[in-house]
Amino acid sequence: MSPTIEDGVTQLAIVAAAAAAGGALAWLAPRLARRGAPDRSRARTPLLLGAAIASFAIIFTCLANRKFDVFWAPAVDLGIQHHVFWAGGRGGFLYQTVLFAKPHLNHLMLMNQLLSPLSSLFPSVRTLLVIQALALASAALPAYLIARRHTASRYLALAFALSPLLFASAQWVALYDFHPRAFAPALILWALWGTETGRSRLALLSFFLTALLIEELALYTCAAGLFIAIGLNKKKLGLAVAAFSLLYFLAATYVVYPQLMDLTDVASNPILHTFGVAASPAGLIAYAARHPLVFLARAAEPARATYLLHMLTPWAFLPAAAGWGLLTYVMPVIYALFSRIPSHHGIQYQYSMPLLPFLVYFAVRAWGRVERGAARRRPSLAAWARRAAAAYLIIAGVASSVAFGPLGRRYNPSWYNAEPWARRFPKVARFVSRDDSLAASMFLLPHFSRRWRIYLHPHKFKYVKELLPREVIISTARLRETWATPPLVTEKRSRITLVRLLRDRRYGCVYADGDYVLLRRSATPVISAPAAFEKTFQIIEGRKLDYNVGVPIFDERARNRQAIYCRASQGTLGTMARVGPFNWPRGAVKVNYRLALSNVTQPFAPAAELVVVERRDSARPAAVAVREVMPADLPADGGYGWASAAFKCRSGRRYEFQLYPLGNGDLFLDYLYVEAPRLSLEWAFRGPKNDEEREMFAEESAALLAYYEAAPDGYELR
Repeated sequence: MSPTIEDGVTQLAIVAAAAAAGGALAWLAPRLARRGAPDRSRARTPLLLGAAIASFAIIFTCLANRKFDVFWAPAVDLGIQHHVFWAGGRGGFLYQTVLFAKPHLNHLMLMNQLLSPLSSLFPSVRTLLVIQALALASAALPAYLIARRHTASRYLALAFALSPLLFASAQWVALYDFHPRAFAPALILWALWGTETGRSRLALLSFFLTALLIEELALYTCAAGLFIAIGLNKKKLGLAVAAFSLLYFLAATYVVYPQLMDLTDVASNPILHTFGVAASPAGLIAYAARHPLVFLARAAEPARATYLLHMLTPWAFLPAAAGWGLLTYVMPVIYALFSRIPSHHGIQYQYSMPLLPFLVYFAVRAWGRVERGAARRRPSLAAWARRAAAAYLIIAGVASSVAFGPLGRRYNPSWYNAEPWARRFPKVARFVSRDDSLAASMFLLPHFSRRWRIYLHPHKFKYVKELLPREVIISTARLRETWATPPLVTEKRSRITLVRLLRDRRYGCVYADGDYVLLRRSATPVISAPAAFEKTFQIIEGRKLDYNVGVPIFDERARNRQAIYCRASQGTLGTMARVGPFNWPRGAVKVNYRLALSNVTQPFAPAAELVVVERRDSARPAAVAVREVMPADLPADGGYGWASAAFKCRSGRRYEFQLYPLGNGDLFLDYLYVEAPRLSLEWAFRGPKNDEEREMFAEESAALLAYYEAAPDGYELR
């Protein structure tokens, strides 16, 4: 059973167990209670609610700060956000230098700018972590006020209010750096409460602030406005919200955003480019309507189906009875089913937060209809149902957060324990200037973000070759630990950056130990490039530094003008690298590996196998293409060369690529990439529509099929 399917089964088991336990507790409660006991719920529920909000805020503030202290908070989601926050309090509008242009993370996030005056009083990164935990915790208050309007039980209203705090996704977001989407639950719930109670100004203000969080949330508030106009019959308010939201989204996406990003032709907003089937939100909806089978196929994928199950079950599937409120689910469902980014359908990420308030709200409204119907017919049944529902919400919430949340079975203690390289950070930080321009690696950057010029490498050095920060600090601990395995993209780029800068005569290495390298522009090197490299990567998997092949340093500072590499130990027949599984476009697909080979023992025997594996839901995975890598295919001097394999991809199937070393020499993997005629989701489900497309597709496929070799009969995966 795959992990995602296992999660889905676990979630359904939690629902069943919580429903049974809730019913039993509801039956026992009146029998165990003293007759004539006074109702103390009016005094108790506010205290319990306040204690829950305070506990959530304190616990997750402390844990998030601890995660930051031990260098587990990266630049992209915290360093950039803090840089905008810090600079905004000093006169910089959407100012940040971490990535290329002003809107951070390719989005227009104005809420961060509204918060920035606080940075003049509280400039620390920790300020954002405190604000985020408070924002998530505060969603319980409007949830309670809404629930009080729809149920006669204060305890049931309290259970509904606690459900966002017990929701595993909200707990993950509280620990996952800083994201404006974390404000969405509280703001949207306040907007809906204001709408129900006739507080139009509060509703309009809350919807307005929600749209400012990030431009895509204007689509959520637009859908909420349509629901208010149709479902709540408040046409003026609803249509005003919908019209403003739509206009704001269009203006932010197609006018403001391109100007800030210095774009002249199209908006490069990620919402328009992460789905692969359309160029606008309306196009996505239209595509889903025109291709229902594709829609159903995506919904049936275990990871996406399990995500939808996670989002619904804490409220006993009550949110499914939303009526016209289903309009508010359109964009979240499109994100979950059509996005090519896995985090868009993962409960560990912030993308679920805009959906959370609607799930709570429609669960409360659906319950209100059930309760009113039961109260008219059988008051005793309604009382039992209120007790059962309250018990279910608490039991299911606690069980789900234990099973899937960051403090339960998926607790990761390494997030809160400082590794040796992190404990040595204060020592190297003393060598870094406080005001000069600085480039740092991903997990170091947030610790230097209180300055005007701070850059992320290797991102900056890869694309802006003329960029010369005064100082560059590189954490090499993670790079050192991963030399023996295929590196992650950021680690691979960091290694390339390190080598480039060590051989760049404009920089001098002024500090190097086993975990850090510090380079300064126009400085006299204290440590030579080969010495710094050898000191940084001295021992890898018990092997000492070796020479003659691998990562080159091409100037006179390299020892004997030879290249330097670290030997990677690989199991004789173990998998060296694996990519996938993934839905590739129909037709020919080619995978390219960049390899180096040395110490060959059998010149005419294969050194490795490239294997393409088809993943099947109802049967064992099968190899569909196998290509041997011979020593003659790669440079004889141990330099890097290419090996490729191609296969014929079928529609709707998932494939992965595997590389097996066969023990004939030392094999080293540099990186790999994939070629296909059309790398978009649309081509994974349809073929060419006209002669022009067919001809182009055939030409591209023919070029790739030159590398095609089918798997031999009887070939079995290791």
